Amino acid sequence: IHVDDLVRAIPHVAQHRQLRISDSDSGIVHLAQAPGLSFPETATIIREHFGGKRVRHVHMPACLCWTLAGFNSLAARFLPVRPLLNLDKIREGLAGAWIADATRLTDELEFQFPVPIRERIVETAEGYHKKGWL
Repeated sequence: IHVDDLVRAIPHVAQHRQLRISDSDSGIVHLAQAPGLSFPETATIIREHFGGKRVRHVHMPACLCWTLAGFNSLAARFLPVRPLLNLDKIREGLAGAWIADATRLTDELEFQFPVPIRERIVETAEGYHKKGWL
């Protein structure tokens, strides 16, 4: 979720205290925009925006990911580098699905996102690009 949408969604959810909560329901409202996108889908949107041809999604064994991230994190302690692949990124990447179900937010609470998620990704990528992070 984009920060601008998050700032709009929080008060909207807070104003709707009449959420239906059943015995099998925790009452949790996921602040997310549908459809959820995978890391490769997100990378493809960014690459296409900047005129790239395609994004390669490489499958690697988790033990190799941890090893490479460990070496990178260790090197970063002694060298003036900021590796893209470090232990924190591996924890995030290997944590499993990061796609939340936004059904309750959009259907039950009738929250409407003003800008589609794909446009928000491009907007964020542009900001990162201007700062030299991409």
